Amino acid sequence: MKEFNCLGYNNHQKTEEVPVKKNAFFRNALLASLFMMPFFAAHADEIDVAGVALGMSIEEAEEAIADYNSELKLNYTQYYMNYTDGVKKLRTEDYVRMITTAPHRVDQFIVTFAAPPDEPKVLAAERIQRIKDAPIDRAVYLEALTDKYGDPSLMATDPKSNFMFVQWYLGEDKVNCKPAPLQPGPRVKVDVTLQRSIVKEIRNDDGSMKLPGAESIEDCAIVLEYRLEGDPVVKASGGVLDVAAAAKNEINVMNWMEELNRKAREDLSKQSGAAKPKI
Repeated sequence: MKEFNCLGYNNHQKTEEVPVKKNAFFRNALLASLFMMPFFAAHADEIDVAGVALGMSIEEAEEAIADYNSELKLNYTQYYMNYTDGVKKLRTEDYVRMITTAPHRVDQFIVTFAAPPDEPKVLAAERIQRIKDAPIDRAVYLEALTDKYGDPSLMATDPKSNFMFVQWYLGEDKVNCKPAPLQPGPRVKVDVTLQRSIVKEIRNDDGSMKLPGAESIEDCAIVLEYRLEGDPVVKASGGVLDVAAAAKNEINVMNWMEELNRKAREDLSKQSGAAKPKI
């Protein structure tokens, strides 16, 4: 069981950051093609990756994964949150934060749900597809993506690493609040695990948004991303993140924890005796 501390997950896992050279992607601009396209109107529940759609319940996500590949075995990551009455350390009930699938020769899923007090609906999902045994021509794979999602909002190719990075920004009159990384590649991607604060990533401490064009969290577009490795493609990773819903869930969690702490202290105060102690 892992503890959620309102600003992130304290899972005691050791992580290693890969050094990124500043502006490495733009230094290789001659090796990359980069273009921007308009945003597309879409409802969150209309957007899915391999059948797993934003807004799905836990049960619906389970069914979608089983429908896609019945061989996959599901693993559930549960969290809880700590709070206090000022004397004792208390904790919430456990809840499912994430469903992942056990290692499989072809497919792997990561699905993240909203934390309490919100309903456990899908905020982000990723499907990793390994197709070394039957690689697909990159142009054919990209055509299939375009048929399903429309023309990309951002696409970059890097012949040096034989890698293609494709993003869609979805939602009518929405703004991309998560800028594309300076160095797109297999190690740089949209974080569907939501283990880091998305609010801090898109909003300043004074409440203003970091990127121009967005006045509030509600203005943030859904980000859909595919990373295609090789040509023909031997590995494809597709992820979708409802930025606005994830940020609002994070804020709701923090407000809920503040209320739990306040209520616990209030209850303890009511239980405290008024009689003077024997000295």
